[in-house]
Amino acid sequence: MRDIPLAAAVIGAVVAAVGVPVIVKMRLGWDEFHLNAGELADIARDLGAAAVTIHGRTRNQKYKGRADWPAIGAVARSLTLPVIANGDITGIADARRCLAETGAAGLMIGRAAIGAPWLPGDINRALTGGADAGLTLLQKIRVLSGLYEETLKFYNREAAVRRARTFLAAFLKDLAHGGYGVNPREKALLLTSSDSESVQAALGTLTEHIQLLHVEPDSGLR
Repeated sequence: MRDIPLAAAVIGAVVAAVGVPVIVKMRLGWDEFHLNAGELADIARDLGAAAVTIHGRTRNQKYKGRADWPAIGAVARSLTLPVIANGDITGIADARRCLAETGAAGLMIGRAAIGAPWLPGDINRALTGGADAGLTLLQKIRVLSGLYEETLKFYNREAAVRRARTFLAAFLKDLAHGGYGVNPREKALLLTSSDSESVQAALGTLTEHIQLLHVEPDSGLR
């Protein structure tokens, strides 16, 4: 976002090269003194982008502070292009507030979904008036187990193990927030082992413990 002509060249080249809708993701700007999301969004529109996604922080902020939803809304109101809001949307209540504050056409869920891949679906059902039963905690562990296996198939071993640890660690953090502490040995296996069978065994042990404790679906975990 410090080189708008280069950004425009990249957007134009991508739009020309593909036969699918192109969505351009950006931040509010490089820093608080250079808030140029509106300018870049206008250029993206003129170059044929189908929509833009705006994260409500500057690049220099990284993930510090709160996402500025009103600033996203200001860009959304100035465009004749769909704007997708991103930043600090961690649950259904956040999603409702973000849509209300920004007037965005849609939402992008980022870090909150790392350990909860079911979260976007939960939010979508709530916003569209669908059934909101959600997954039980046991079902969530089964989803993560399947995700672990698919990750191993998709990436090379080193990259797969590293990526899997990221979403497993995020899920364990959510477990702790929900009042369920994981045995240190099991946690170590989940977050350090490169042996897929050991990791799956640890997930199986976790499932057994939860079954024994009769954890209810409304345990408070996403």
